[in-house]
Order: sequence, then structure tokens, then C-alpha cells
Amino acid sequence: MRRFSALLLCTLFVTAGCSTIQKTTNTIFDTITYPLDFILPNQSNVQKREYDALLARSSITVDGLLNEQAWLHAFWTRDFTQVVRQSLGEETPLPGAEPIEVSVVHEKYRIIVAFRGREKLVSTPYTTTAEEDQPLWEGDSVGVLVDADRNETNVRAFYLNPFNVLTDLNLISVGADGDPGPWRANALWKGQEVRTGVNLKEVTDDETGETWSEWTCEIALPVKALSVDQTEITADSVWHIQFVRTNVLEEGQPAEVTLWSPARLYFRPSTYGIMRFP
Repeated sequence: MRRFSALLLCTLFVTAGCSTIQKTTNTIFDTITYPLDFILPNQSNVQKREYDALLARSSITVDGLLNEQAWLHAFWTRDFTQVVRQSLGEETPLPGAEPIEVSVVHEKYRIIVAFRGREKLVSTPYTTTAEEDQPLWEGDSVGVLVDADRNETNVRAFYLNPFNVLTDLNLISVGADGDPGPWRANALWKGQEVRTGVNLKEVTDDETGETWSEWTCEIALPVKALSVDQTEITADSVWHIQFVRTNVLEEGQPAEVTLWSPARLYFRPSTYGIMRFP
């Protein structure tokens, strides 16, 4: 079995779903190596987060640079925390080791998700776009999990890594215990204008003199790729959404997995945060 993880970066445009190959597996847990004791029946003490995705104030070129006016006026949210694991005696989620934040804006027919963060080590086994639809959570990546129709079926999941390699998943039915069940890569959104972009560079911290890999990225997701019932964003839209980061802190060691909205039932959409479109 392989490990499951998440962080996101990209340098080129990518159209998700170009391949005609569909991949299936019995369960996404087949690729997880760390203990599954984070799948717990009690979510009552975990506070969901909420987010307002604003209308973009300018057109956005999905290149990862985040230099449009839209991002200056968007809300940025941070404080990703580790998955709650009660068996370790944790009462509150622990913060992630390295900084990451996320923002979302929307246009009429799509949302654009942006991540920006820093890390000491960039590590992933998948480095070319020819390796799309692979288990990117084996290395650094970020993920977006969306239940736009809020019915806990056909959940869309997108993972992107520092080399602009994309894996898109359809989690057909997530069980009450958080088991995502069968999944299919590249299943429903072929040719539907999914776009990604990233900017990755080395920076030196002015205060400490330490060198970091700093990255920013964007992933544009059309509503029609996310929802069965919706074709455009409306003011009364309310979605379930979760943002995930997998961060390799040390080669050969299990990656740190952090979530935007704290959760025990990792994949279950009812434990995701809430996104509105004021």
C-alpha cells in the first residue's frame, strides 16, 4: 500500500480529462499507508469552517502567478490542521508544520481555487504531465474535494502536485464511516475546461536567512464538472468543500496530511467545510 498526501503547484496549463483511459480501484484506501484510526464515528466536537467565495473583480489567466486584481480582493484562509486522531489522545487539531493558505473566487460558470505556501522540501515521484491520474498523494500535493450538490454521492476530487501533474477523481459513494469506496480517475469531466497553473521559486527569508521553496497556483473548475444539478453559480448556492495538503517534511518518512476544515471522517462530505457565494 502507498501513502496518501497533498500540496499543489503548477507551471503550465492543463486540460483535465484529455485521456481516454479510465482507471478504477476498489478503494482509495488501497493507496494509504498511515494508520486509519482517524476514521472515527464522532465528529460532533470538530468545528466546521465556512468560506465566502466572492465574484472575481477581474478576468483571471490561470497561470499560477496570482497577479490579477481578483486575488487582491479575495478572502485568504489559512490555519490548516492535522487530521484529528483520537487514538493518539488528541483533543484539538494540531497545526501544520509549514505555511499554506487558500482562496476561492468565482465567475458565472466556474470557480478558481488558489493556493500559496512555502516548504523546505519539494518531493514527489510524479514529475511530468504524462503521469496524470496517478496517486499524487504519494508525494507533495494539494487537493480540492467538492460536494456541490450536497448529496454525498459523486464527490469530485482534484489533486495537483508541484510539477503541474493533475489527478481528478469521482468518489462515487462515500460511506457513513468515511470510507470513500470505489473511485474512478478522469471519469466525468473530460474536455470540460479544467485548467491549472503554478509559479514555483526559491526565496530567502529576510529575518532568518533561510531558503524556502515558495509556490502559488490556481486551479479553475467549471460548475458543470462539479455538479449534476447546477450549470452556473447563483447567489443561493451552498457547497460542501474541503482543501487538503500533503507535505513531505523528510524523505523516507510519512508525509504530513493537513485539512482546511478539521475532520475525523476524512472523506465524508458532511464533515467538509461550507462554501457560499454572496
